[in-house]
Amino acid sequence: MQNKKRLAFCFLLCTLHFALCIFLLSSCASQAPPSGGPPDRTPPEVVQTWPAPDATNIAPDREIRLRFSEPMDRRSVEESFFLSPAPQGGLKFQWRGDELGVLPAGGFHPGRTYLVSVGTGSRDEAGNPARASYDFAFSTDDRIDRGEIRGHVLSLDGGRSQVYVVAYELTGRDDPDPASDAPDYTTQPASDGAFRFPRLSPGRYRVFAFEDRDRDRSCSSGVDPLAVPAGDVLLTEPDAVALLGDLRTTFRDTVRATLTSARALDRTHVALRFSRPIAGPMDAALSGRAGPLGVLAAHLDPADSSRALLLTAEQTPGEVYRFERLSSAGASEVELPKERGTFKGSGDPDRTPPRVTLLRPKVGAEEVPLDATVEAVFSEPMRTTGAPPAWIASDTTGTPPGIFRWSAPDRLTFTPVAPWAPARLHRLVGDPRNLTDPAGNRLSGDLALSFTALDSSRLGGIAGRLSVPGDAPAGQVCLRAVRAGGPEGEATAFLPKPGDYTLSGLPPGRYEMSGFLDLNGDGQWTAGRPRPFIPSEPFGSPPGPVEVRPRWTTDDVEIRIEIVRYVKE
Repeated sequence: MQNKKRLAFCFLLCTLHFALCIFLLSSCASQAPPSGGPPDRTPPEVVQTWPAPDATNIAPDREIRLRFSEPMDRRSVEESFFLSPAPQGGLKFQWRGDELGVLPAGGFHPGRTYLVSVGTGSRDEAGNPARASYDFAFSTDDRIDRGEIRGHVLSLDGGRSQVYVVAYELTGRDDPDPASDAPDYTTQPASDGAFRFPRLSPGRYRVFAFEDRDRDRSCSSGVDPLAVPAGDVLLTEPDAVALLGDLRTTFRDTVRATLTSARALDRTHVALRFSRPIAGPMDAALSGRAGPLGVLAAHLDPADSSRALLLTAEQTPGEVYRFERLSSAGASEVELPKERGTFKGSGDPDRTPPRVTLLRPKVGAEEVPLDATVEAVFSEPMRTTGAPPAWIASDTTGTPPGIFRWSAPDRLTFTPVAPWAPARLHRLVGDPRNLTDPAGNRLSGDLALSFTALDSSRLGGIAGRLSVPGDAPAGQVCLRAVRAGGPEGEATAFLPKPGDYTLSGLPPGRYEMSGFLDLNGDGQWTAGRPRPFIPSEPFGSPPGPVEVRPRWTTDDVEIRIEIVRYVKE
């Protein structure tokens, strides 16, 4: 009997223990937040500001306050907050829930218009970034400036890095460099690259953009890709709106190249050697005791760009010449050691014949676009006057008529006016009788190449219009279509003037279109330089990629190359 009681008691204890465990587990589960509901994907917004947009007569000690639509990641907001003109002494931030208060350490200056910008780097607590930069202005005077600059940034990584746009008011200022000079105005572009600087006073402005690859909120030389504008903005009217051309970021090599040797090969050629490869175009100035020695052209060796050749006016034998200036687009100013920045002139005649150093398309290339331009690069600057070269042999299909053109003194192009015969092997041999250097030396070897054109049954095209402003500088127009992820890569056309264009013979795919004014005639887009200021070549592109389909021409692709256009609104 007692054993039965013991068993019953143990059973009761086990039952009570099991019930207690169930209760504790259910209690713990009930403390978890309820599940369900869609995740937060809504971008945050600024819903109210103090002062109100365009307010005037604001007291110098007034605090700026911004109320957001939801709880924010406070650090991201503070890092994306810009007050322009930038105050000395920094900013003081104070949060009150969803509201941010900001005050310059030294207060505001009287009689000034201030621009507030909360950039796209600001995020809510869920990590959603702001859709666009929020900008507003106020004034400590009884009036507010109403000039404006708008533009668009094309970044190398498609906006994956934080992008900053900075502006400098140039009155009384030397060439500003974003890598070393604090900007007067700062903002961030929207996800589509669009930006604006509203409420600016009349004056001359220079605008740069950079990708903040090292995330330090400043332009780090040699690290952050930088965009240099094609020109400055001059706001002459109080309410003028300036539409700035596309800003295209690119890497710049800031390590200075050093001239390691300079030697006269003959009375019109000087061979140069640099400490590292450089990028063209080159700019050089020479002088001797009798005055300047003209530099007629420069040639970078395509196989080794640490070597270059200058074509000069006739030198005086034994005269010591020195470099007054030597620079390149990729290396900025070239360092000139005192003992290596001079050379002795030569009286020897030029007896070295030129040769072909590079051919495009490559010999034996396959699936070449039907409108492909043939290009030959020579070992030195050539004589570019006289009768044009011509083909003296081709395959049995014949060669389409086209235009021979010297795109640079050392570069000859042939652009067909009709397509190459599709799916055929083309063999071309150039006539060397008209291919001589300035001394009359004929081409050494043949100008010969072969390639296979694409099958036209699976090709498409792009057509549209390319326009430039009426006051743009004169220059040929380069039009380029780059295919994403395709083996046939790129199609390029040079237009003698803006207007209608057609790119045919393109493999199917998505193409990034662009155009630029080739002001220096080298066939390459020149990115410019902040100091000493060299503007970039004017550049433009359509809003997005262009789809090419087989046996179809995609029409009405508009490309507008802009420098600065002024409108009234």
